Amino acid sequence: MKSKSKNRWVVIMAGGEGTRLWPMSSGEKPKQFHSFLGELSLLQSMYALLAQSVRKERILVQVSPRLLPLVKKQLPTLSKEQIVVEPEARDTGPAFAFAAASILVRDPNAVIGFYYSDHLIQSEKAFKQTLEQSFRTAEAFPDHLVLVGVQPLYPHTGLGYMELGKSVTRSGVSAQQVKSFIEKPSRARAKRMTLSKRYLWNTGYKIAPAKHILKMLAESDALYAKHLPQLNDAIQKHNARAMASVFKKLPKCSFEYTVTEKATGLLAVESDMVWSDIGDWEAIYQTLENKREGTLQMVGRVAEHGSRNSLLVSYHRPIVAVGLANVIVVETKDGILVMAKGHSQHVKKALLKLRS
Repeated sequence: MKSKSKNRWVVIMAGGEGTRLWPMSSGEKPKQFHSFLGELSLLQSMYALLAQSVRKERILVQVSPRLLPLVKKQLPTLSKEQIVVEPEARDTGPAFAFAAASILVRDPNAVIGFYYSDHLIQSEKAFKQTLEQSFRTAEAFPDHLVLVGVQPLYPHTGLGYMELGKSVTRSGVSAQQVKSFIEKPSRARAKRMTLSKRYLWNTGYKIAPAKHILKMLAESDALYAKHLPQLNDAIQKHNARAMASVFKKLPKCSFEYTVTEKATGLLAVESDMVWSDIGDWEAIYQTLENKREGTLQMVGRVAEHGSRNSLLVSYHRPIVAVGLANVIVVETKDGILVMAKGHSQHVKKALLKLRS
């Protein structure tokens, strides 16, 4: 059932490039526009899932100008009002600011849920229950930022971990305080937190009033405090040139590092949904391993002998693997990735060398 609350909005962040999923994900067609476990792309799947719970006119897709044609192609029924085109890609800090300011102009009492276009959800019922609980929590605690967490399945250095604190209740709604937040920990620290029952993976989903999102950004950085009123004014006047000019002045930063990791007053909603951040090939390996038997996962034209604990993916040419262990091999028409497991965070650095 869709929410009857007229002040609930969701924003699907669709501007990322997903370089850690090279060579399948590229600047021309990032990962959110690809399908993984079905016919729909990750973006299409997320939109369809949110449309079951939120009024369609309250579902916005935020994208950079360069990726706008792909969004229009994959979601052709979107109205002009449902697409938020940020002036340029400048990471999640400026992106959240632009989305919150854009919605605040339309609805001064807006409560926004930020979701990502490159996540894989395999439990629709749990996702919808979590969405409802998250919005109810944000409405009961309007001076807090609500985060959605899931139990960690394995040590992950590419995700944030949140340490759970005391339970709090207001207006009949209960949530858990976040005692600490650690973004992209070292492998040793990730192992310790995964074994502990006090930590959740941060899914990245955030729910809070638009005013509170902007307030947190302003308190985190003096330049945000200075330029956010100018951004609000430019959006209200529909002045595209002024929007672009002010947007460039907002520090290019991650919302997690700049705001979440330093913030107080964070609340967590724990979900039992089956969730995957398709951020790199190791995440895909884990997803496939959870769905299939065995530790050797193969996709496409692959033949192997004596290999284990590996992911072998062929989109065009055949792969023959002999005696491989703990590696990831991905072949596409644009390139071939050969990587030892545990090194996904370094793909971006290697690509910089390739392109230099």
